[in-house]
Amino acid sequence: MLEGLVAWVLNTYLGKYVNNLNTDQLSVALLKGAVELENLPLKKDALKELELPFEVKAGLIGKVTLQIPFYRPHVDPWVISISSLHLIGAPEKLEDFDDEKEKLLERERKKALLQALEDRWKNERQRKGESYWYSVTASVVTRIVENIELKIQDVHLRFEDGITNPSHPFAFGICIKNVSMQNAVNEPVQKLMRKKQLDVAEFSVYWDVDCTFLGDLPQVELQEAMDKSMESRDHHYILEPVCASALLKRNCSKEPLRSRHAPRIECDIHLETIPLKLSQLQYRQMMAFLKELERKERQSRFRRWKPRVAVSENCREWWYFALNANLNEIREERKRCTWDFLLHRARDAVSYTDKNTSAS
Repeated sequence: MLEGLVAWVLNTYLGKYVNNLNTDQLSVALLKGAVELENLPLKKDALKELELPFEVKAGLIGKVTLQIPFYRPHVDPWVISISSLHLIGAPEKLEDFDDEKEKLLERERKKALLQALEDRWKNERQRKGESYWYSVTASVVTRIVENIELKIQDVHLRFEDGITNPSHPFAFGICIKNVSMQNAVNEPVQKLMRKKQLDVAEFSVYWDVDCTFLGDLPQVELQEAMDKSMESRDHHYILEPVCASALLKRNCSKEPLRSRHAPRIECDIHLETIPLKLSQLQYRQMMAFLKELERKERQSRFRRWKPRVAVSENCREWWYFALNANLNEIREERKRCTWDFLLHRARDAVSYTDKNTSAS
């Protein structure tokens, strides 16, 4: 059971973002009380869930350590330590429209949504008719998850853009020396109250108006270059390095809270003086960057009809492109107001309900 739980923790927190994550050889590592993984390359689609218009150009996690309280796994905290998290992003490159590929991606999105709804429905049914052993197991897993402590060191997230203005490439990024989320052991114990302490050291945001790209470096040189870039502090900072801490309190009572003075979640934040500055050149680059993102989003919506020839070669196709781009939304609205469309949707709903009922 412990091996399966460790594999679940690693796959849940890391599996979506890194390549070469092998959780099949855990039994030997568990006997030592710790699991260590080194030099994990980030997936190209690691930012996909955030729905950002960026792709991972290069990325690496230097070391991941999972410390497991072997003798009391449901009482003592599990500690996940991550060091040297480096990521370089770049504007997403739009490929030529592929109808089959777009349909496949849309189908995958719908399947993911249906799976999330199905899992939530199953959890609700299991809570209503749960057995004693299911209740005990769920309680143990919940306690383990709530006791997980996270420690991250040397985080450098950098985004490089040479498309918005090729003559003046720029980069912006976030640097964090240390982040930790752990149980607030120094706080007084209160019944039904969970407390977590968040500490952030040397958090900074920079925007370099003219820079050399690091994303094209070989993997061996990338980590050293990112470390040097972070430690040198040779950046044009928007937010200079600051430290902060927060105490998060959560009332775990199953009963509804009836008092306005007893919130479900309470957060006490301590911040240093925040030094903010923005130059005129940085502001102009930001505005140009946002306009470029807006243009790319519009291009992504209409690339289905975009001709693959120049305007001078075939004006007729470009006129059709302009008409389709503007009339598509009107056509879709009119289509949804027809009786044939409504009848088709009703039949689909009946069919889905019948199949779901027979499956359960």
